[in-house]
Amino acid sequence: MSENQKEPQYKLRWSEELRDKVMSSAKENNRSINQEIVSRLEQSFETPYIDAVSDAVIADLLEGTVSKLLGAIKDQGVTEDKIHGALQSLSRAKRKAP
Repeated sequence: MSENQKEPQYKLRWSEELRDKVMSSAKENNRSINQEIVSRLEQSFETPYIDAVSDAVIADLLEGTVSKLLGAIKDQGVTEDKIHGALQSLSRAKRKAP
């Protein structure tokens, strides 16, 4: 390692397609390719943040899906009482399952 080069280097073998994706992302983020790679690697070790984001996205998707499903069921003439009863039955069955 030279005097000017204090940080370790790593020679990376990667496909042109992946290189192009990283180059495009680096340009969008106004970073060098090296900065982009380092940033993405560092983010990959921040799992609590990623898990929290994933949980929030999943919750949003489920809420939207359930809302649409309930709307479609109501449009078919099923009463809220029947929907509520069916949901309670599902909840009880889930608790009994091993």
